[in-house]
Amino acid sequence: MIDWSRLEPGQRDKSGSFEELCYQVEKGVHGSEARFISVDDSGGGDGVEFYATFPDGTQWGWQAKFFFPDTRITPSRKAQIKKSLQRACDVHPEMTNWFLCVPGELTRGEREWFEEKLPGLRLRGRPVVPAGRSVTLEFRGGRYFSDKLSEERFAGKRRYFFGELELSMRWFRNQFEKQVRGVRDKYERPLHTETHDGVLLHASLADDAFADDLDRRLGVLREDLADYDGRVEELVTGKPKQVDFGDTRGPLIDAVRDIRPALEGLLEHLSEICEHVRCGELGLVRQGARALPLEPLLALMDSYQVLRDEVDVAALRYSGPSDQEEDYRIRAERTLDGPWSYAAEIHDGARRIRSLLDYLNKPDLHALGDPGQGKTTSPAGYATRG
Repeated sequence: MIDWSRLEPGQRDKSGSFEELCYQVEKGVHGSEARFISVDDSGGGDGVEFYATFPDGTQWGWQAKFFFPDTRITPSRKAQIKKSLQRACDVHPEMTNWFLCVPGELTRGEREWFEEKLPGLRLRGRPVVPAGRSVTLEFRGGRYFSDKLSEERFAGKRRYFFGELELSMRWFRNQFEKQVRGVRDKYERPLHTETHDGVLLHASLADDAFADDLDRRLGVLREDLADYDGRVEELVTGKPKQVDFGDTRGPLIDAVRDIRPALEGLLEHLSEICEHVRCGELGLVRQGARALPLEPLLALMDSYQVLRDEVDVAALRYSGPSDQEEDYRIRAERTLDGPWSYAAEIHDGARRIRSLLDYLNKPDLHALGDPGQGKTTSPAGYATRG
């Protein structure tokens, strides 16, 4: 039997480690039949830790509850289970099987409640399982996981989750050197340069190199904000003076002044994300990425562009030398377009950063391409430096 007190907490806690154990075991059992998707529950969850979609479109969902050391299904835990099952039915209309995974075993009364009473219960005035739905409830307890982890195919899982074997840095170093010797004709450490695949690899791992890259990108955006302020000043002063903007600048000036706080707030938000990356607070990084205020900024930029399109520079009164009129009108166009252009640079740069942050949610990274694109050298280079 499994000694659940020895379960390693992993990156979060023992509950998170138990969820991952359940995922690894069930994917090992059913992975050849269906496509498995793990659910990030930091945003509230959807009643399952992970689910599998079969070729016919039906889904199975698994909910993991690390009820330990007290393994009894108390009234408060029953309420949790009811809530999870109802949520799973709401979010996954194609779900036909719902599994409850716990480290203990059910008593006769608990099993009767789970198998016979739970499907017909109500929560918040609604049935836990909607009328007309047929959802099979299945139980996965300690004996089930003990049996699976006793199988040869799960030997590595047992060592990983319960620490039965410590893999030293020497072991990793020896294994790495063995692998590097196999690609020696493709990888030379002194000649290796970073590729785009390497950037994505660092993003996936959220390591120090990725934090440095974010700082560099944020520095560029701060320079763009300074340039934005310079373009706003040109708009306010009405450069060039040879072109009379009249009262057309008023609404535009109001619009760029509305954009400025949104730009500053966006950069402050990105700065907080960079700090969380430095501290290894990946949960906060993911939350910050989801809440990045790009859409409100884009709406303000669109409002400015509408006002800008209403100004016909060719129709404005000109008072400079006749042989320079075309140049001055081009400068006037740049004055009107400048604030939006730099706001767009900041928006696009922030969007690219968010795209990189999305790699934190990817369980793996696939490098595809022709020979010479870095598929071998990028991971070798990273492992060497790491």
